[in-house]
Amino acid sequence: YYQAQINIKENKIVGLEALVRWNYRNGRLILPNEFIAYAEETKLILPLGEFVLKSACNFIKKLQNMNLAQGAIVAVNISGIQIKNSDIFNLIVTSLKNSDLEAKYLEVELTESYIMENTEQSLLTLHKLKDLGIKLAIDDFGTGYSSLSYLKKFPIDKLKIDKSFVDELPNNPKDVAIARTIIALAKGLEMKTIAEGVELKKQKDFLEKEDCDEVQGWFYGKALRENDFIEFVKNFK
Repeated sequence: YYQAQINIKENKIVGLEALVRWNYRNGRLILPNEFIAYAEETKLILPLGEFVLKSACNFIKKLQNMNLAQGAIVAVNISGIQIKNSDIFNLIVTSLKNSDLEAKYLEVELTESYIMENTEQSLLTLHKLKDLGIKLAIDDFGTGYSSLSYLKKFPIDKLKIDKSFVDELPNNPKDVAIARTIIALAKGLEMKTIAEGVELKKQKDFLEKEDCDEVQGWFYGKALRENDFIEFVKNFK
């Protein structure tokens, strides 16, 4: 499934995030929070992550060939288990080559908690990926035990403002303060910000006023299967 990422000032699709869903045999759609932990524990995250990465690269290339969402990137979450237990660099290189996708159209998202638990390995991995030409983002920023010192060391392009800080905007003064701080911090470090979980116009309006770069969420559209996402892109205004 794919969810659009929107440049808030230009009202333009600038990215799409690949989101995995489990279509269970009883017809129920199971979300990642119910199965990713088990997938990581059993190492099934390795073939699953490889499938998502390859599918995402192929899909953004398909959109480019259809002259849709030109210039947009595809964002893919990479688990810490994948980095520890697979040759993630060669997997990404192979996925880009097989899909004929330029590296600049792929964005890898890593969780803040993984980066902080594995700072030395993360530093090496991120610089190696950055040298390849892909973009790097920190997912769920502010929810882990962060150390601001790592932000100036790591070649990060984008900070994702977690949905938990967006839900009560602009009514909760603490969330307002956190969102403003993350946006200001990112700008000072020459990074972009994207807020996830934007569902209401008042949330979107606040983030636009505060100069957040991008947003994604149900206010614009849910995560959709490939064919439905193509129609969404065609009809987006």
